[in-house]
Amino acid sequence: MNKEVDWTSNPVPKLREALAQYADKGYARFMRSGLPKEVESPVMGVRVPIIKAIVKTIPRQDDEAFLRAILTPKRRLPKNAKPDALEERIAVACVLGRFRTNLDLKAELLDAYMPYIDSWAVCDELCAFVKPRREEKDEFWDYLERACASDAPYTVRFGLVETLKYYVERGWLARVLDRVERVAQRDLDVRTVNMALAWLVCEIMAKFPNDAFKYLENNSLNNFSYNLALSKIQDSLRVSDEIKEELKSMKR
Repeated sequence: MNKEVDWTSNPVPKLREALAQYADKGYARFMRSGLPKEVESPVMGVRVPIIKAIVKTIPRQDDEAFLRAILTPKRRLPKNAKPDALEERIAVACVLGRFRTNLDLKAELLDAYMPYIDSWAVCDELCAFVKPRREEKDEFWDYLERACASDAPYTVRFGLVETLKYYVERGWLARVLDRVERVAQRDLDVRTVNMALAWLVCEIMAKFPNDAFKYLENNSLNNFSYNLALSKIQDSLRVSDEIKEELKSMKR
């Protein structure tokens, strides 16, 4: 990569050109096979470590200008200036995650990014990149609260997966379980949300089995989320055989 690239002016075509050098058709077919059929975004077949390496060539002092040019432009962007391919969206998520700023601006940029999440792959990579700092966990929790109340399924999934990754701790557990229940009560008939709920319940079981059992005994999870949670727990290497045996009789 040419280190003299101007990443602050119309950055997406430059990002696209950089990614295209590492496109792998075979890997693209593999990635496409794991995505929902309704996902229309192109897949270039560039692995995440390479995407991260390309992002590292973007100077950190250009992060804000790079993100604003894509997510909050002063003028409406032409189609070829918007992140389209899966890998382009992941690259923008990577910059968004590393950008050090106050939570107000981060929330503004995250809100602008949400419409670009069109698959679990983009959503979950974003969650891996965007990690709340210790001093902002309370405030970021409130942001995730709004995400979980959204009508956009992938925004809800973002809220749940962020919760799974960064809040399944003793001090947060009661609020985490309450969040699971309130999303479950919405009974969203969307696979990507239901799978995130199941994943989150499995994570709670791995860390706090007594609390997880109490929740599984009385909850509003639909049958798909509930049974998938049990299945994920059965597959987990962090859950004891005793717990797995007890769960066998709990399937709906």
